[in-house]
Amino acid sequence: MSKQTGWQAGLGGASRSSSWRSGLLTRSMAGTRFSAASGRLLFGARRVLIQLGLPNPQPLPPMTDFSKPFASGHHRSTSLALLLSLLLIALLLAFQAQRYRPSPALPADASPSVFSAQRAIDALAVVLGDESPHPTGSAANHAVRDRLVARLTSLGYAPEIQTGRSCDEWGDCAVVENIVARLDGREAGSAVALTAHYDSVGAGPGAADDGIGVATILEIARLLKAGQPQPLHSVLLLITEGEETGLLGARVFVDEHPWAKEVRAAVNLEARGNDGPSFMFETGRHNAWAMALYQGRVARPITNSIYYTAYQLLPNDTDFTVFKAAGWEGYNFALTGNVQHYHTPRDSLANLSRDSLQHHGDNAFSMLLALAEASLPADGTSGAAPAEDAVYVDLFAEHLLAWPAALALPIAAGSALLWVVLVGVQLRHRRLGLRELALATTGSILALLLAALACWILLLVLRSVSAIPPEAASYHWSAHPLPLDIASAALAALALSIVARLLKSRVGLTAWWSASGLLLTLATLASAMLLPGLGFAFQLPLIVLLLVGLLNRRGSDRALVLALVAAALAATSVFVPTIGFLHQSLGPDALCVATALLVWVYLPLLGLIGSAGVWLQRSLLAAALATTVVSAAIAALLPMYSEASPQRLNFEYLLDSDQGAAEWLARPDSGLLPSELASAAVFTPRPTPVFPWSHGQVWHADAPETRLPAPELHLLGSAADNGGLRYEVRLQSPRGASSISLCWPPGSTPTQLVLGGHRLPEPDARTLKALETRRAGWRCISDHALNPDGVSLAFTLPSSAPVEALLFDRSAGLPPAGLKLLMARPETAVRSQDGDVTRLIRRVRIGPP
Repeated sequence: MSKQTGWQAGLGGASRSSSWRSGLLTRSMAGTRFSAASGRLLFGARRVLIQLGLPNPQPLPPMTDFSKPFASGHHRSTSLALLLSLLLIALLLAFQAQRYRPSPALPADASPSVFSAQRAIDALAVVLGDESPHPTGSAANHAVRDRLVARLTSLGYAPEIQTGRSCDEWGDCAVVENIVARLDGREAGSAVALTAHYDSVGAGPGAADDGIGVATILEIARLLKAGQPQPLHSVLLLITEGEETGLLGARVFVDEHPWAKEVRAAVNLEARGNDGPSFMFETGRHNAWAMALYQGRVARPITNSIYYTAYQLLPNDTDFTVFKAAGWEGYNFALTGNVQHYHTPRDSLANLSRDSLQHHGDNAFSMLLALAEASLPADGTSGAAPAEDAVYVDLFAEHLLAWPAALALPIAAGSALLWVVLVGVQLRHRRLGLRELALATTGSILALLLAALACWILLLVLRSVSAIPPEAASYHWSAHPLPLDIASAALAALALSIVARLLKSRVGLTAWWSASGLLLTLATLASAMLLPGLGFAFQLPLIVLLLVGLLNRRGSDRALVLALVAAALAATSVFVPTIGFLHQSLGPDALCVATALLVWVYLPLLGLIGSAGVWLQRSLLAAALATTVVSAAIAALLPMYSEASPQRLNFEYLLDSDQGAAEWLARPDSGLLPSELASAAVFTPRPTPVFPWSHGQVWHADAPETRLPAPELHLLGSAADNGGLRYEVRLQSPRGASSISLCWPPGSTPTQLVLGGHRLPEPDARTLKALETRRAGWRCISDHALNPDGVSLAFTLPSSAPVEALLFDRSAGLPPAGLKLLMARPETAVRSQDGDVTRLIRRVRIGPP
């Protein structure tokens, strides 16, 4: 390349300079047009305010350029505002902690006209007897059923037992017995239901899940007979069996009981823990009607539409799932505290919170009475009102704010427009530059990413030192969640402090205010379009942020500070309690989501931190860093499990009847075997899965062969059926096991299954996909309440070629030789779900005779 002469270089430089000036002029003109348009919009907004009779904000006079460093006085005032906001946030959190505690339990001698948790506990103690586990179809569950019937009879009811067989979409089946009692209303043909289930899992007595629901129903049954006026609608007390097996009792009632056609709404009672407040976490499909009825009826409302939205996305179900599919409206209440005891022997009367039961009962009784006197909806409508959903949130467990979900998008769009107008005003008066706004927005996003990344690294480190359960564990809750909660909050504060400190001399208060509004606006728009139930978390802080900015008559820095403080307090009031429950409800995997959400809702604090004095910035940064390190160190030093929060560890005696080989299996939830078991057996990792679809680490040891008869499949007949072959067989467990299963390999999926005379619905595409993922294409059918005579099964296979299937039965407990294992299980480990079981397996050839 040839060198330029001096004049050529000068000309080139002049050309570039001219181009730069031209670009600057173009950007200036564009900014002027944008600002003029924003001014016209703001003028229109003021006209609307005048028409509405609201105060007319005065024109904004020129303000200080907040992109420039603050004077010392401004630093002092902003520092004071930041300290005040932190103090107010702390006070709000302390107040919320007190408000979100369950109601104090009332004693047994409380007024007969009110719900008493102690009376309910006394009734439940009689029903549970010796607190043995009582799974579906067991003798222990039959005894619980009989005691329930006796109790309802003594209260003046005529309970009925409804018997029927049902199956879920996974092929889990059982004969169940529901208990139904009725209190007739003044109006015939309409009813509301109060529901719970009385079966437990095989591992525990189910004092909370769902003994708390049973206790609540018994105490409310007494109240309904204790001077209450006759309700408008009949009240059904429905206590189902088989919820733990696949919501089977609820299915049987909805499909077969004649009273089910009268029911329009229900209050369902559940528990996923044995402590904490009673959450109303789910409603019917179109809940605007339900939430309008809910407002003002519950003394301590703890609910919001985030719970409802999140629950729809989780693979969890309760009996209310079946009722909602049948078109019922209503409410689903549950406890979530001490989830570590869920489905274990620790779910006992001794560990059940009386205060939680009181709150549960107060909620259920209030809403049952409200439904019993309400104009009940039919076909998703209430009178002439259209079917619609609501967005709702409780305020300090004192008041409920609710509005139609259809308003979410207009609110979001209006907020976005107002943000554009206000930012346009800042640009017009040159109190904000686009580059500065871009820096503030980038910094805000950086704070979000930094907090989430730091939290992820923290969990990675804690798992590497076995401080918290591995991600693969079914129940990976920490035994000591408090240090993790503190670390999460400290990481959020640390991320905000780092970003504010990095940009302190380049971004002013106005830019931070604008960036906070932008990200809250984007979150509000996204939630309004995708998940309206989440919107209030961002809508309410955003509205506060913008309204204070709109009413900023003098354009002072104090008004902007007030807007940022008010937005942070609004976020604390409506959203931070929900963030706090994420870790408790979903475990450590939700911790990083909670950390990022804390940063998001406290983005307004970036402006206060960035504009505060250097001493305060450094102090916050040091305090957040120290708190993070100390809380993380404490979490790392504490044991992964404790007696109060034990590891789930089940034992199994597995006998392969074909090969005559027996083994002990140990299934520690963490994948790590407690050292105490070394004295009972020599365990090594099992090299192959127990079943072709099995996942997770299983340990095995040699076990003595026990003379137990294998499960049997008797071919009763076969016939050609549309190109395939239809079989009739009988499944039986000669040793009297309570459960039997038959599994077909991939490529031989059966259709038209009929078990014990009950025809199974064909699985939909979603279920088939889930079966493919979880069971590697194997299809199983199980009877979990097996009759000693066995059960008949008919099915059609796609071809007449022989198929080798797996047949196995299961019974509770271990053979006598397993006593050493049970004695060696440490106090920091506990059985869960089905508990310790004995399983016999064999392969059966299914083909033409």
